[in-house]
Amino acid sequence: MGGSIILARLFYNLFSILLVIPMLVKLYKPKNDQPQFGLRWVEHFGFGSKGCFDIWVHAVSVGEVIGITPLIVELKQQQPELNILITTTTATGAEQVEKQLSALVEHRYAPLDFWPCVWLFFSRYQFKQYWIMETELWPNCLAFAKRRRVKVVLVNARMSQRSEKRYQKLKFTRSMVFSNLDLVLAQTEADAQRFESLGSTLVSTTGSLKFDLSDPKAWQTQAVKLQPSLFGERSIWVIASSHEAEEPQVHQLLMKVLKTEPNALCIWVPRHPERFSAVAQTLEQNKIRYCRRSQQQQPSFDTQVYLADTMGEMMLWYSMAEVAFIGGSLCLVGGHNYLEAAAVACPCVAGCSDFNFVLISQQLQAVSHLYLSDDLDSLCQKITDYLQDPVLVQRDGQAGLQIVQQNRGALHRTLEALTINSK
Repeated sequence: MGGSIILARLFYNLFSILLVIPMLVKLYKPKNDQPQFGLRWVEHFGFGSKGCFDIWVHAVSVGEVIGITPLIVELKQQQPELNILITTTTATGAEQVEKQLSALVEHRYAPLDFWPCVWLFFSRYQFKQYWIMETELWPNCLAFAKRRRVKVVLVNARMSQRSEKRYQKLKFTRSMVFSNLDLVLAQTEADAQRFESLGSTLVSTTGSLKFDLSDPKAWQTQAVKLQPSLFGERSIWVIASSHEAEEPQVHQLLMKVLKTEPNALCIWVPRHPERFSAVAQTLEQNKIRYCRRSQQQQPSFDTQVYLADTMGEMMLWYSMAEVAFIGGSLCLVGGHNYLEAAAVACPCVAGCSDFNFVLISQQLQAVSHLYLSDDLDSLCQKITDYLQDPVLVQRDGQAGLQIVQQNRGALHRTLEALTINSK
């Protein structure tokens, strides 16, 4: 088996050489709508000032940073002496760390999972534990951590049935990854069983940290102050986390809702910053009256779309809305987090692609907080129902909020598991 793993690593690293250039192009291609790496781009190659840390936390981008933030805040309150390094891959993730955690952690960009980059990173930084948020399993990073006797913990771990099947087919990759995980803290029992079937030995079910969101009341308070001056008394709905592959359908949905509810305002929040200008261009081409938050443009009475081309404010927009369409669901992405909307009692609609959040999706559908359909007319009708009926908004919104409240506690269980297993 040892020889098989060595052979698998050799093939993986040879294959990585072919992937380096496409990865670099994707990372460093200039994008007007997102922060740049500046001189810190060298950190992706393992360079940077040396340091010793108790914990290295990796959260690839904005969503993962938001998810891990309550855990880090609570951990630092309990053990303020801990030195924590947090890495992100993206510049938007780094920006989110600066906003929420700059006083508590040090930030670096994560090394590319290319052997020389990882070797240099591990030669410059020392840490006792390596925590990975959700799914970012890179074979070289895991192998170096194992070699240096760094404890590897997968936090808030999830594994879709689709991903499990893919790993089952890739035997050598599976052996490089799951045997190097010392502890897996899974979101659900189904996730835990999938990790065990792939070879992980120490697996616990701690629940989803996304139920333990940072205080939603702060966002709601901000919304109450901002909404009257920004949008007046207009009805509001949100298009959240849309992807390029589904944008044509999302635009059709927008047009349908505008026909049924011409006075309602849509707040559109594309998932990735590189799509901000593309969405703006589409709106302009179709003569949709819009303005952009990044340019501090004030909506007028006839503005149809408010393009929220900023990061980390999704719960602010949910707090103002009667209903939200959650993207990543009309294409093969598997949906996005419905819980941010539920935490502020904002009902949701989405397409049927929900494989990343199956259990949460089922829980919210069962209480009518979430409605799934791939039919745009059906989605439009549901959105219109909410825009026209405040009682329906209140009923279904509160049902979702109750689900969030009933499932909180993952933060405590995760901290407890980490403490017990560190002894």
